Amino acid sequence: MKVYAASVSTSYKIKDVADRSGFSAATLRYYEEIGLLPEASRTPAGYRLYDDHTLDRLAFISRAKQLGCTLDEIADLTVAWDGGRCGPVQDRLRAVVADKLVTAQQQIVELMTLTSDLQRAAATLEAHRPDGPCDDSCGCVTEGSSAPAVTRQLVTLGTKPDRVEAATRSPARSGHSQCAVDSTSGNASSNTSSTANRSKTACEQHSDPQPRWMS
Repeated sequence: MKVYAASVSTSYKIKDVADRSGFSAATLRYYEEIGLLPEASRTPAGYRLYDDHTLDRLAFISRAKQLGCTLDEIADLTVAWDGGRCGPVQDRLRAVVADKLVTAQQQIVELMTLTSDLQRAAATLEAHRPDGPCDDSCGCVTEGSSAPAVTRQLVTLGTKPDRVEAATRSPARSGHSQCAVDSTSGNASSNTSSTANRSKTACEQHSDPQPRWMS
C-alpha cells in the first residue's frame, strides 16, 4: 500500500508577506485592487492569506520596479510571468530594458546640459552685483554676459633657490676659487700658512689630474 504525502501550501498573513517582500500592507492591498496581485483567500475571520506563489510574484514585481518599470508595464510583464516559462518573460523584459536604456541615456545628456547651464549661471551671478535693481548682466533676470574665465596657474614645487645655485656651481670651479683666496693670504702669518697648506691639499684634490705623459 502506497502512502502519498499531501502537499501543504504555506499560508501567510499580510503582515508576514509585508515583512518578507518589503512591500507595505497598504501597497499589497493596492496591488490586489488593481489586479497586479491575485485576490487573496480569506480566513473565516476575514483576514487575507497569501502563499509562496504570491511571494515569488512580488519578488518579480520588485525586480521590475528596480529596473524602472511602471505599474502598467509590470502588469503586462506579469501576464508572461504567469505562464510559468522564463523565455517569454525574458523576451518582454529585454524589450522593456532596451527602451529604458535609451531613455536613461537621453536623461544623462539632459542632466549634463543642465549641469553646464547651472555652472554658467553660478559664474554669472558671481561676476556682477549691481547696487540698484537687477539689470541685464546680473544673471537674475536673463542669462547675462558670460562670466570671466577662471585662470588656473600651475605651481611647480622644485628645489629651493639656494640649493639650485649651489647645484649649478661645478666642484672644480669652486675649489679653484678657494685656492685663489687662500693663496693670497698664505704668507700673512704662520697660522695662515697652515691654512694655506690645507687649502693647497684641497685644491690638489679638485684640480684636474695630471696627464700620464708628464708623470
